[in-house]
Amino acid sequence: MKVKALILLALCVVPLAAAQPPTVDVVDLRGADLKARLLMLSLEGIVNREGPRLYVLWESVRVKFPASERWLEYYRRKGWISGYRLVGFWEAVEKYRYYVKGAVVYDPALPATINVAASLAGVEDLVIAHPDYVPKLNELGIEVKIDLRGRFRNSREAHEWQLEHVFPRCNRSLLYYFPTMREVAIYRVSLLDYAVSYRACSIGLRLTADKDLIGRYYEGLEKFALVIGYPERAKLERPWVEYTSKYGLLNVLGTGLAPNLSFHSRIPARRRFEQEHRKLEPKPGKIYIAFAVTDLGLNSMQDFYYEMWLSHSRGKVPIS
Repeated sequence: MKVKALILLALCVVPLAAAQPPTVDVVDLRGADLKARLLMLSLEGIVNREGPRLYVLWESVRVKFPASERWLEYYRRKGWISGYRLVGFWEAVEKYRYYVKGAVVYDPALPATINVAASLAGVEDLVIAHPDYVPKLNELGIEVKIDLRGRFRNSREAHEWQLEHVFPRCNRSLLYYFPTMREVAIYRVSLLDYAVSYRACSIGLRLTADKDLIGRYYEGLEKFALVIGYPERAKLERPWVEYTSKYGLLNVLGTGLAPNLSFHSRIPARRRFEQEHRKLEPKPGKIYIAFAVTDLGLNSMQDFYYEMWLSHSRGKVPIS
């Protein structure tokens, strides 16, 4: 499945089979812990493969009208969805349980197993489960298909197993860089639904210590494949992009403010957008001003590109 056109809102747009815009189920994940987010986002990614059906609210509970809710209002006003309704966490799991084939349980003592679980979730149609959730999932008829507890001694061993047994079945045009270290995992998890939906492999290796193993993953990707995600620390952003570029791959950065991309990517386009390229012949004595906006596209999309998308003046100034 090709996803190389992942640029802002045009991410992998596909047509909807149904003429009637869908009514969306919305789960409020604001303030939720990591285990809740892993389960719901993996479910969201699987469900949304057939169209934009399941959505999550994401930001702080202190925000009265969060950006994730404003997107729903935007789509509703456009007529691209017929409406939306809040549903409970387990209500959503019960409603959509027939979309999944079971659960994969990760090992809380080894966060790297979250990466393995995320990759297996995509290729096996499984929800990602903390051990605490197993009884409730069993009650709903969702059986544990794979249990990763106690199988690996460390992160490198888990990733090497994944590289051999899971990576060959994953999408070769997309890789999810998801640092699962305890201090950052809850923020970096926002892209999980997109990765699961498009069956991407998830890695949480450290560039400083595991560069050789990261390179082995990179060598198995297609030319110009996308690597989405963000490193565990901001100072690694440039080294990570440089290393990815050496393999002929593209980095698309997104930290903790890029949820629901499995949903956004399947909102159908009503018309085709084509950019008009104008050839400019510079004239002596004239001053030309160029504006460049390149900052973290996946994050800024969430807040309507710093509100500029909502401006009445949008489109009046020619841009390249």
